[in-house]
Amino acid sequence: MSVVEHVGHGLRVDHFTYDVLSRCTQVDFPNTTRTTTTYNAASDLLTRTHVFDPTGANTLLSSFTDVLDPVGNRDTFTETRPTFGITGA
Repeated sequence: MSVVEHVGHGLRVDHFTYDVLSRCTQVDFPNTTRTTTTYNAASDLLTRTHVFDPTGANTLLSSFTDVLDPVGNRDTFTETRPTFGITGA
């Protein structure tokens, strides 16, 4: 595992974490938002999860889970999002 810091404009610092196969597994943003990704053995992207973590609560913002066809192409994906108490019309 390795961690890379990227300093952009101003005081913005993003932290990128990579696994031993050089796949990005986590990105931490200055606003305490974190994106994590998982892969299968063939390095196909399987999940992306976005959380907001100002107090350590890991509040889910959204999550995507991919379904791959037999040759590894993305066939469909499912998005999960909390409602935060908001209901549709």
